[in-house]
Amino acid sequence: WTTTVQFTIPENAVPVYGVSLDASEVRLDGAPDEDLEFDVTVENTGNSRDSFTLKLNNENVVTNWNPRFSKRSISNLDAGTSRTVQFFVSVPSSGMKNGDETEFRIQAESEGDSTKTDELYLEVQVIIVYDVFISAEDNSITASVENEGIIRLTVENIGNIDDDFTLSA
Repeated sequence: WTTTVQFTIPENAVPVYGVSLDASEVRLDGAPDEDLEFDVTVENTGNSRDSFTLKLNNENVVTNWNPRFSKRSISNLDAGTSRTVQFFVSVPSSGMKNGDETEFRIQAESEGDSTKTDELYLEVQVIIVYDVFISAEDNSITASVENEGIIRLTVENIGNIDDDFTLSA
């Protein structure tokens, strides 16, 4: 005698692992000494609950930017769901020129299958502004050849970096 058994294998009977990285902004502008924050979204693209490890692939190149994550790992993320973490950098206070760009390579790795990774490139452009505002205490003075006048000036650095100013008459 012969019998037929029919059954359905659940979709997640064989775990499939996957991960995707995204960011609301992949490029930010920053001034020297400014702290910047990227929102990085980690999505579980597999069919099973998984955990993920985040790392910076070029950390040795950008250490003077003080790169750091709000969390380096995400635990127990259900299939098809995502979680957002923050990635912070601090623009160095010196050694930067206007327009300098630095790239940060973020990687997420599945703990269920370490061959499943995704990489995201984040970029910061340094914006340096040199600017000065000069104001006089009085709008007018009275002076003559025998009586010199004194004008009190206020010089204010309204740029975003330390600067030196020279006044001449």
